[in-house]
This record gives sequence, C-alpha cells and structure tokens, in this order.
Amino acid sequence: MVDELLCELMAELDITQEQFLDACDKAQSDPLHKKIVNQILAVDNFMAFKRMMIKRNTALNEEAL
Repeated sequence: MVDELLCELMAELDITQEQFLDACDKAQSDPLHKKIVNQILAVDNFMAFKRMMIKRNTALNEEAL
C-alpha cells in the first residue's frame, strides 16, 4: 500500500525512483527531512516503527504533564 502511494506521489511530482532515492539520501543532513525518511522506512520495519511510536508516546506524555 505504501509503495503504491509513493509511486503515485512520484508520478504526480514527475520524478523517477532514482531522484526520490537520491533525495532520501541527501535528507540525512537535515533533521526534519531525516525524520520524514525514517517514518517512511518504519512502515517496512516493525522494530523501527515500535521505537518511533514509543518515542512519540513519551513525548505526548511529557507534553500532557
């Protein structure tokens, strides 16, 4: 499902997979872009997803206090 959505987005933006992957590689130097790439990658990696959700839950709990 995510693969299909990413393919649709790339088609809409008129970019190739190589351009998308290159942009993801370059994103590692920008904290916000790195976070977005990590969220995309977490879709296919349960442990990464779990870590991301635990971190998010901790942040929400701290905000609530």
